[in-house]
Amino acid sequence: MDTTLPRSRPTRSDTRTHATDDEARIGPNAVTRTIEAVTERLGPEMAKSLREAAAVPSAVPAAMVPERWFVRLVAELRSSTPEPASRAILRAAGAATAGYVTRHRIPRPARLLLRLLPEPLALRVLLGAVERHAWTFAGRGDFRHAGGVLTLSDSPTCRRASDPRASSLSGVAGAESIHAPSRSFGGAYYEAAFEGILSLAARDVVVREVACIRTGAPACRFRIERAGQAAALARASSTTADVSPVFARSH
Repeated sequence: MDTTLPRSRPTRSDTRTHATDDEARIGPNAVTRTIEAVTERLGPEMAKSLREAAAVPSAVPAAMVPERWFVRLVAELRSSTPEPASRAILRAAGAATAGYVTRHRIPRPARLLLRLLPEPLALRVLLGAVERHAWTFAGRGDFRHAGGVLTLSDSPTCRRASDPRASSLSGVAGAESIHAPSRSFGGAYYEAAFEGILSLAARDVVVREVACIRTGAPACRFRIERAGQAAALARASSTTADVSPVFARSH
């Protein structure tokens, strides 16, 4: 998620109401934090190569940027690295985005207030703010939350990339083909970003992706859990082939 939260809402023509990849916009952190995570883990040359292949300029502006930059960057990353590596990089980028947002886009008095409120209330307040600013991170997609589940339709990190250049490295051993159906969830960036921001309201919050459009779901869904609950589910999943039907029945 790139949730660079401006002080005021832009006009309708600037928001995610645009219908195409060429018009949709997203906050710059989605791009810059991903490039930084690639640089840290794979080196500056790889970061430069992926950035150029994704047609991202060397100087990313601080304002809203074309969503296609992020979509292409993610596609190039997945085409050139094994799935576990790309997932770790995107998760690091999401965590870095959350760190930026919590430090620079949520005023200190608001952060202090969230700590003073009862956690359920603090979470509701913070989730409301996230939904109001969804146009900064959802791109052409749509974000909703209800019953402890965050739903992101047409997620920028999970839809099929339309640019043919995104599959130019798909022959690399261990890399996935971004044009083929995937068995892996693709929302690591948003998992980490949501979790980092919501931790302002509840320190032990855990956000887990439980459905993904990459695997055929109609939308990506992220479940808000507490640390103890997440650990119990992790133990259960180690002995269960697929726990997703449990979540599907509960929403």
